[in-house]
Amino acid sequence: MSSLPRPFTQVPLRRDQLERGLPSLSNEEVPAVPIVMVAADPSELEARYGLHFDDTFDNLDYVKVAVVQLNSGARLTLLVHRGNPVPSVELCAVDASSVSVQGASLLARSLNVSPIWHVPEYAH
Repeated sequence: MSSLPRPFTQVPLRRDQLERGLPSLSNEEVPAVPIVMVAADPSELEARYGLHFDDTFDNLDYVKVAVVQLNSGARLTLLVHRGNPVPSVELCAVDASSVSVQGASLLARSLNVSPIWHVPEYAH
């Protein structure tokens, strides 16, 4: 696990939340708007940063999910779909605003992972 200060803390999800699945949770509890997809493996992120990914499901597939809160207060979801043919983690926010894009970019940099897709730049 990294000993450097991190710009985030993990937000634990309750067992009942996981059993009901992501579709039953609000976007504020578990942000669901994809912002950045990064080349990463959840087990590596768990080992390097002490994150814990929980198993649950969404409208598409079974998933592994972790929710973090940035020091700024913004929440982001790290999401891995089991059936995704490309090993990657989606970083999701509550919306695609410039603030959310900046938060997801900060998280990707702090996890030292490379973006392989990102939402088109936010237009005012």
